[in-house]
Amino acid sequence: MKDYILPQKLVPGQELASIGDRSRSVFLIQCRDGWVDKGMDLMLPHKNMQSDNGPECSLKNDSHGSTNKSRKPCHLMFEQNPLRIIRSLGSFMEDEDGQQLLDCVSGVCQVGHCHPMVLEAAQRASALAHISTDSNAHVISSVDIIVKDNYHYIPRLLATLPKNLNVGLVLHSGSEANDLALQLSKEFTGNHDVIVFESSFHGCLGTVSAISPKTYNNDFNPRDWVTIIPVPDLFRGQFRSSDPEALEKYFEQTKEIIQTKLNENRKFACLITEPIFTFHSLTIPEKSYMQRVVSYIRSLGALIIMDEVQTGLGRLGQNLWGFQNYEIVPDILVAGKPLGNGYPLAVLATSTEISRSLKDCHKYSRSQFVPSPMQSAIGCAVLDVVCQENLVANADEVGLFIRNSVCGLMTSHTTIGDVRGSGLLVGIELVQDMKTLKPAPKLAESVLYRWRSKDEQSGNLSGDSGQGSSISSYMRGMSCISFYGPGSPKDSDSDSGSSGLTAYNDLD
Repeated sequence: MKDYILPQKLVPGQELASIGDRSRSVFLIQCRDGWVDKGMDLMLPHKNMQSDNGPECSLKNDSHGSTNKSRKPCHLMFEQNPLRIIRSLGSFMEDEDGQQLLDCVSGVCQVGHCHPMVLEAAQRASALAHISTDSNAHVISSVDIIVKDNYHYIPRLLATLPKNLNVGLVLHSGSEANDLALQLSKEFTGNHDVIVFESSFHGCLGTVSAISPKTYNNDFNPRDWVTIIPVPDLFRGQFRSSDPEALEKYFEQTKEIIQTKLNENRKFACLITEPIFTFHSLTIPEKSYMQRVVSYIRSLGALIIMDEVQTGLGRLGQNLWGFQNYEIVPDILVAGKPLGNGYPLAVLATSTEISRSLKDCHKYSRSQFVPSPMQSAIGCAVLDVVCQENLVANADEVGLFIRNSVCGLMTSHTTIGDVRGSGLLVGIELVQDMKTLKPAPKLAESVLYRWRSKDEQSGNLSGDSGQGSSISSYMRGMSCISFYGPGSPKDSDSDSGSSGLTAYNDLD
């Protein structure tokens, strides 16, 4: 493993004294209630912070120099005390108390925090690039002149895709790209209805939020133009792996739902889906099933949109793109901010024929989809890192290591109901009982908010009442754990990739 030297001599794995009482300059703190504190002078460690728009955020230090016990919960993202990270590099982060943490939440840091190649590309672009708000002013920037061969981003990205995906349009987020994908499919087919899988999430904008069942409240009725089909969940779904006809039953159920809409004279523009169902407990469909569903929906004249915001660029291992693992070629591909390692960069790739529908999308002008010099520079740098550091192969290797390691714990930890995944998207299903497979949300919640402070490193966590089992280090009893990023902190040629962990505690 490479030893990345973090700022102020922080080295992954090295035990450091608390820096809670160090003199530090202004440190920007954002409370996830929505109030942003302008800053605080950490040279006064007992100073309280008063936001202009919200309540006081107490940051008083305890006897160990840690602010952890006095943090005010920030309820937008966390029900309990959030961490406050002051710097990070590779797969490691450091909080304000000097605690070193393995980053298991960063879903967009595709090649790790502050990768030197990405930083260098961003610095060069920001120092040299001409910026213009006029999309029709075809100005040649300094970047184009000095490092022209390095920043042909779209051709490089399209070279990794099937030949039919030969047009790339650049946006700033997966939500924007999915919104445009829906509009293209409707304009191209002349139809309006959209098919999605249950529990899916494709963005937070108006249209894509409407096709994201994961955001629905219990009393929310889907729009009449949104058709929701079941996820083929063989673990906890209506039809399970014990039934040899389970997949056939799921397919017939899907056809019945769609046929009901066809009988109402509804016409479908597209199916939008991820290669694996990340928001449905990381359920991985059978290859033959996905091929069959895609073929059936195409027979209705609808397009296939593959949302690879969370799965693309090597996270699933085997190939650079998740759809390639299923031998499916989509009509439209969407990828998001991981392309820029967190920098606002998203790409929609499609065919020339479908892209011509842009002329009918009056909301858009084709010229606005050209990448900025910064987007091109960072995007190319991320591609370079993924290729040069063999992060797709690393995702396979480390993902297999994680799955095998957790499977080895199943005999002694009865709360682990299932381990599944592809590459570094790994799901660890937590249950209360192996017979009923009833999920363990309280146990998942205890893990979601658990981090090992120096005072607690020798402590032991118990699971739900009656379970009493801790799983290991930073993962203890998850309802579902997802490890993000093609890189991982393991002894290998590269540790620049970031891993991520998400607990879903609403499984029912």
